[in-house]
Amino acid sequence: MYPAAIKDATNTTNEAGGKAYLNSPEWQLAKLLTTGMLSNTYYVSATNTNVELFELADKVSDDFLAKALVYGRQTGYMRANPIQLLVKLQSGTLYSSEQYFLRLYSTSMICLIS
Repeated sequence: MYPAAIKDATNTTNEAGGKAYLNSPEWQLAKLLTTGMLSNTYYVSATNTNVELFELADKVSDDFLAKALVYGRQTGYMRANPIQLLVKLQSGTLYSSEQYFLRLYSTSMICLIS
């Protein structure tokens, strides 16, 4: 059905142990910011997800990270993942947390985490 070159191009294994493709750190981070849960799931523990999130954030540029945080919040409707990485982003020199905090969270959300 698929050409052998595509079929054999898998370069990693997924959490279930099956063959999988390893995408770029940017793609992986965007996926986690829009679909990642910070609780134990069937194949992945919350601890592993958090570790992976921060490892991926270290591999991408601050510019991409800032845009991905806003995308994860506004398009993926995620709350916890973007706020965790906002703390990492604010430690850099290019972006202030205030600049992105208001784009990530509405007034009602700010009340919940205060």
